Amino acid sequence: MAPSEEYVAFYNSSIGENSYQGKLEKSGDQRIRVYLMRSVARRNETASYTIEVSISSEN
Repeated sequence: MAPSEEYVAFYNSSIGENSYQGKLEKSGDQRIRVYLMRSVARRNETASYTIEVSISSEN
Protein backbone atom coordinates (compact mmCIF):
# COMPACT_ATOMS: atom_id res chain seq x y z
CA MET A 1 0.00 0.00 0.00
CA ALA A 2 1.19 3.49 -0.73
CA PRO A 3 2.30 5.85 2.04
CA SER A 4 -0.61 7.12 4.19
CA GLU A 5 -2.99 4.56 2.65
CA GLU A 6 -4.89 2.36 5.10
CA TYR A 7 -7.31 0.28 3.04
CA VAL A 8 -6.76 0.51 -0.71
CA ALA A 9 -3.85 -1.42 -2.17
CA PHE A 10 -2.31 -0.36 -5.47
CA TYR A 11 -1.93 -4.08 -6.27
CA ASN A 12 -3.82 -7.18 -5.15
CA SER A 13 -2.53 -10.58 -6.30
CA SER A 14 -5.87 -12.30 -5.64
CA ILE A 15 -7.23 -10.21 -8.52
CA GLY A 16 -4.15 -10.33 -10.75
CA GLU A 17 -0.99 -12.37 -11.05
CA ASN A 18 1.21 -13.45 -8.16
CA SER A 19 3.85 -10.86 -8.92
CA TYR A 20 3.94 -7.10 -9.34
CA GLN A 21 6.28 -4.93 -11.31
CA GLY A 22 5.59 -1.27 -11.70
CA LYS A 23 6.41 2.29 -10.77
CA LEU A 24 5.76 3.46 -7.22
CA GLU A 25 3.70 6.61 -7.58
CA LYS A 26 4.47 8.04 -4.12
CA SER A 27 7.75 8.21 -2.27
CA GLY A 28 7.89 7.08 1.34
CA ASP A 29 7.30 3.87 3.26
CA GLN A 30 5.42 1.33 1.15
CA ARG A 31 3.63 -1.51 3.01
CA ILE A 32 3.13 -5.10 1.96
CA ARG A 33 0.26 -7.01 3.53
CA VAL A 34 0.28 -10.81 3.27
CA TYR A 35 -2.90 -12.67 4.14
CA LEU A 36 -5.00 -15.74 3.44
CA MET A 37 -8.39 -15.41 1.84
CA ARG A 38 -11.05 -15.57 4.56
CA SER A 39 -12.57 -18.84 3.35
CA VAL A 40 -9.17 -20.54 3.44
CA ALA A 41 -8.30 -19.17 6.87
CA ARG A 42 -11.62 -20.40 8.28
CA ARG A 43 -10.67 -23.92 7.25
CA ASN A 44 -7.38 -23.52 9.18
CA GLU A 45 -5.42 -24.05 5.99
CA THR A 46 -1.92 -22.65 5.61
CA ALA A 47 0.10 -21.48 2.66
CA SER A 48 3.81 -21.18 2.03
CA TYR A 49 5.11 -18.10 0.30
CA THR A 50 8.32 -16.38 -0.63
CA ILE A 51 8.61 -12.64 -0.88
CA GLU A 52 11.33 -10.80 -2.73
CA VAL A 53 11.44 -7.02 -2.90
CA SER A 54 13.76 -4.90 -4.98
CA ILE A 55 13.61 -1.23 -5.79
CA SER A 56 15.74 0.48 -8.39
CA SER A 57 15.92 4.17 -9.13
CA GLU A 58 15.54 5.69 -12.56
CA ASN A 59 18.14 8.30 -13.40
